[in-house]
Amino acid sequence: MAEGKTNKTRYFTIIELIIVVLISLIVLLPMTAMMFSIARNWQTSNEVRQLQEELDLAAYSIKGLIEEASSFEIEDTESQSRIELNRADWAETKIIKENDGKLSIGHMDNVIDSLTGLRFEDKGNATVLVTIDAERAGREGKREFHVRLRN
Repeated sequence: MAEGKTNKTRYFTIIELIIVVLISLIVLLPMTAMMFSIARNWQTSNEVRQLQEELDLAAYSIKGLIEEASSFEIEDTESQSRIELNRADWAETKIIKENDGKLSIGHMDNVIDSLTGLRFEDKGNATVLVTIDAERAGREGKREFHVRLRN
């Protein structure tokens, strides 16, 4: 090299590299925590949605069958509640909460699998009060509705 000329190539010092790494960590750590929070919230909302869908399906199925029946008989014990539905053009249909938390409706098994309670109550005047309780992943849901026989 000629005299008076300096090398213009500049290298990072260790201090500069440490500062860049620290600044990157300060930016990336909150973003990572936010991503984990979003994933956890999505999972929770998905579990709640699944529970609500199962309750709606059970309620819709039970309501339709009871409305179309011509008569019913409720059997209530401490461990479970069941209803037997009759109609001239049907075979007898039973709606039962199984001991493993599954809902059995006539020939359809396992409509939902997260039941914690199913109650039928005769309210008179061909009306039944139905209460459905379910739990999924620590979330609880409940549907309660009246159904009147149409036939």
